[in-house]
Amino acid sequence: MHIKTIVSEEMQQNCYIVEKDGIGLLIDPGMDTFKILKEAEGIKIKYILLTHCHFDHIYSLNEIRDSKMVVGSEKCSRNILDTKISLSGDRRLSDKPCDIIMSDGEKRSFDRIYVKCIYTPGHTDGSVCYLIENNLFSGDTLFSGSVGRCDLPTGNIKDLENSVRKKLYKLPDSVTVYPGHGGSTSIGFEKKNNGYFTE
Repeated sequence: MHIKTIVSEEMQQNCYIVEKDGIGLLIDPGMDTFKILKEAEGIKIKYILLTHCHFDHIYSLNEIRDSKMVVGSEKCSRNILDTKISLSGDRRLSDKPCDIIMSDGEKRSFDRIYVKCIYTPGHTDGSVCYLIENNLFSGDTLFSGSVGRCDLPTGNIKDLENSVRKKLYKLPDSVTVYPGHGGSTSIGFEKKNNGYFTE
């Protein structure tokens, strides 16, 4: 399995392609559609996974929406269509409803790439993380040395703390974390060193 990181210049947001045997998943298609499409050349992508609804993570949806859209909660599915919650101004970034809504703890195979959904509200009320093998795609829930903001619509600091402490920090220390912004880290490192929540 290979992981490609595509960083949008405007918001420094991370989009990921998880590829295995020429088949891939796209996670959080951000603000640089051209770069995303270029990196996806030669990879068959049938599913787009979204960690949450904010515009910098879903900006390219309409441009690459030949794939099925996957979210991890009913709330996220609704929030994507609400421009006040997605912070997209007067532009709705998805013209279609979500195709697949996973549930908390659900494990599913997408073209033989196995994904576990972990519901992690706090940054938004519909935020989720995806565990693929020993790799966690954490969106804006957990960063290297930090956590996501809670002062945006539907954010809640207590929910975020519970999500990080009671769910993410229960994962093995060896799990690599691929956040929505910034560099990768590990669960073990964050448990000991994160400036917001440590074990």
